[in-house]
Amino acid sequence: MKQFILIIIVLLSQYTFSSGITFGLNGGRLGDNILNYCKHKWISLKYNIDLYVPDFKYKNKLPLHHYEKSKQDLQNANFSQTKKLHHDSQINTNIKNCIYVGNYYLTIDDITNRDAWPNYIFKLSIEHPEFGAQLKKMLTPEINHMPLPQDIITVALHIRKGGGVDLPLSSQQYIEDKPKTSNTSKGADKYHPLKFPPEQYYLDQLLTLYTILDEQPLYAYIFTDDKHPEKITQRIQAHCKNKNIIFDCRKEDNVHNKNVLYDVCLMSKFDYLIRSGSHFPWISQIIGNHKGIIFPQGSHWEGNNLIMGPILFVEPNRKSNIIVETKIS
Repeated sequence: MKQFILIIIVLLSQYTFSSGITFGLNGGRLGDNILNYCKHKWISLKYNIDLYVPDFKYKNKLPLHHYEKSKQDLQNANFSQTKKLHHDSQINTNIKNCIYVGNYYLTIDDITNRDAWPNYIFKLSIEHPEFGAQLKKMLTPEINHMPLPQDIITVALHIRKGGGVDLPLSSQQYIEDKPKTSNTSKGADKYHPLKFPPEQYYLDQLLTLYTILDEQPLYAYIFTDDKHPEKITQRIQAHCKNKNIIFDCRKEDNVHNKNVLYDVCLMSKFDYLIRSGSHFPWISQIIGNHKGIIFPQGSHWEGNNLIMGPILFVEPNRKSNIIVETKIS
């Protein structure tokens, strides 16, 4: 009986005095929320403390809804201390029964450049397979998706246009287009150029990948938040004459707030992913097993032309737990 009571006391003490971490949201959409989650998931594993995940849109449709501690669990935990975090090094593992509160802008592992966080998290997921496995388990939607063609290299291109939510784009979509005459000083790509590369970027990277792969046949599928993916597909296809590339896209009912998790899941199944700096297609990179991912690290303007570069080609080697990075332009 005494042994039983002692065990109960030990278990209760562990529950009562263990610390945890939660985080506030930045008001962004799914991509920002998932990046925020991944950062705090890494911190929770790094310091061996519980993670409490706040509610956000689509959370209840992801597996993490069933596995992670929730806002209600946090309310029931009865922590005696609360500490706001600006850097994960502020966590003191000697302090017990404390809830740490981070946010989207929390610095992890001395990485202060926000644009570097997605690629850094991806590196961690490859270099630390247990972390990568946890992210796949928590973030992979349980969705039946269309079958991809076999015996051909598949390439997903995610072309973010704004979908009516963001401001119209300022840049010319192709270098040879006639210069715009309307006021283009306040487009979404002026504020967030990495999120909104012009179509020229996707065309260039598709043709670069085609060359890297020795001009083997490709199946290229256009994902976008635009209402007319078929028009984007036709424009890119027109620049790929005499190339052994099959193009495809969603033919109808494509809007920015529909098919969200379906697209995340389907993009993760392709051999290669060509994406923008948007965090939305990055989710597919985290849960996928792509042979290579292409994305921009910088940009500059030449008149109304938004020029992307440098461009990074990332090839994960999951057997050796490393990634190979190559600047391709």
